[in-house]
Amino acid sequence: MKHKILLILILSYMITLFPISLLDVVKERVALSPRNEELLAKVLPYVSKISSEPLLVLAVMEQESTYRWTHGDSGKAIGFMQIHLDTAKYMAELYKDELNEVGITNLQFNSVQDLIKTPIRTTLLGVLWLEHNIKHTKYIYTAISRYNGINNHEYVIKVLNRYYQLIKIYEELIE
Repeated sequence: MKHKILLILILSYMITLFPISLLDVVKERVALSPRNEELLAKVLPYVSKISSEPLLVLAVMEQESTYRWTHGDSGKAIGFMQIHLDTAKYMAELYKDELNEVGITNLQFNSVQDLIKTPIRTTLLGVLWLEHNIKHTKYIYTAISRYNGINNHEYVIKVLNRYYQLIKIYEELIE
């Protein structure tokens, strides 16, 4: 376990030194439709700006949507991060300044349809929800569990396994 934690710390630092595109990492994992590749190409540079753990964000995206811009949970969960409207509103209110700093200024939305129309904003709200959980729980395991909304050990293990696989891909790409 200590080796995995050290590896995560080293890779977090290396991401700043070796700017491998997050999209390149995703494309090593899955075949993307042209539409999803285009959307991810627009979204992922913003993820790198606001996330302390961009590879963890990719792991959550992969678990939640397999990198597809879609809606799930009977139409209530939207996008790559499968964020709900109430959570999106809460994050927009709480992190207005951080969103403005990266150029996301339109924080007015009232429906799931509004979220569907704005992939960058909607994804960043999901990223901020994950970051918020990491900051307030101080444990990645608990943050992932809270992101999902329920205490689901199986879900967390799936995300962590994806995270470690993404780390390995990133390492291979920088070699």
